[in-house]
Amino acid sequence: MKKRIFILGVGIIALCFFLAGPSDAKQFLSLGTAPEGGLYYIWGGGWAKVMNKALPDIEVT
Repeated sequence: MKKRIFILGVGIIALCFFLAGPSDAKQFLSLGTAPEGGLYYIWGGGWAKVMNKALPDIEVT
């Protein structure tokens, strides 16, 4: 019985570590717009620059 409780406790603690994830990892976001040369392609590039300045932990391309 003690062994089962110990294994369950270790499993719960390990699960908490795996679910927490890295805290300093940079997130990447791909902003899909239109083919190169289109109006929305240019608009999307400008929007990505604005988002990169406003959100330093996220890299938008």
